[in-house]
Amino acid sequence: MEGVFKHAFKDRPFPLLSKLFPSLFHVPEKVGHAAAMKAMFEEVVEEHRARQREEDQPPGDFIDVYLREMGADSTLTYHDLIGLCMDFFEAGGETVGSTMAWVLQYLALHQEEQEKCHQEIKDTIGEKVPTLEDKPLLPYCEATMMEIQRFACTAPASLDHKSMDDAWIGGYKIPKGKYA
Repeated sequence: MEGVFKHAFKDRPFPLLSKLFPSLFHVPEKVGHAAAMKAMFEEVVEEHRARQREEDQPPGDFIDVYLREMGADSTLTYHDLIGLCMDFFEAGGETVGSTMAWVLQYLALHQEEQEKCHQEIKDTIGEKVPTLEDKPLLPYCEATMMEIQRFACTAPASLDHKSMDDAWIGGYKIPKGKYA
């Protein structure tokens, strides 16, 4: 793992993802965006280094943990940390964007569900902007989001899905217990 990121940013903006999806990473403008993102994460990591926490203090986030462990494990490198941050950032952005696209499509196709969610928000929190603290007060909205994420392909390269029962999809049988 040590050498994975060492020279990666010279020719590949996302080293691990570029090995999985090489055709996506040969666009010159993506290299410019990747360089800007790399610079941003280098700045964030340097800020973390400058305020490195004492051993008796709990780490504040992943970067704090990595930097602490990097001192004890020579296989953990600065370049790997930057690459991991970039991969986390990219993966999270893709999942959120994909989820929002599915939510919009589902609610546009199912106006009655959209109206139920809207009514729950209106009845529960009124006209104010919803916050995370309002989440427990909106069970129907939360259930709708969970259902959309259950059936939608919000992260196609994420965890495997296992068939709970025999199923037929597009004329193909998916036996119970098989991964799809």
